[in-house]
Amino acid sequence: MADRLDMEIARYLLDNSKLSIRDLGKLCGVSPGTIRNRLQKMEGDKEIIAYTTRFQVKKLGIDEAILGLDIMPEQYTKTLETLKDFIFVKSLFSTSGDHSAIAIIVSGLYGMDLNQCILEIENTSGVRNVYPSIVNSTLK
Repeated sequence: MADRLDMEIARYLLDNSKLSIRDLGKLCGVSPGTIRNRLQKMEGDKEIIAYTTRFQVKKLGIDEAILGLDIMPEQYTKTLETLKDFIFVKSLFSTSGDHSAIAIIVSGLYGMDLNQCILEIENTSGVRNVYPSIVNSTLK
């Protein structure tokens, strides 16, 4: 269970994943060694999955889409494992609600256009349906 310090670290990193260990320590009022230990534990426990950068991808000539996915229940785990391996899948979420999973994909970086990426996901064993939403701009 996360304590106050873990929550504080998470809040700062969600706002700016480029913060240094020293800066995090100053913001949280603890030593850099304490921050380093906490980050290592959070990474080991898979609480921190990745440190990331967000772009206005359209300005770079990259297409981005958010895909609602309906996956056959009997193939759910295997299908998600397959989707995680696609280089153009930047984020993958197991969800409840309208879709059983959500994928965020980018194209234009890997020699495939957006339609090819979506088609590859549609053709993945276990995927019943794909509901794409093309990102026009990132607001926050």
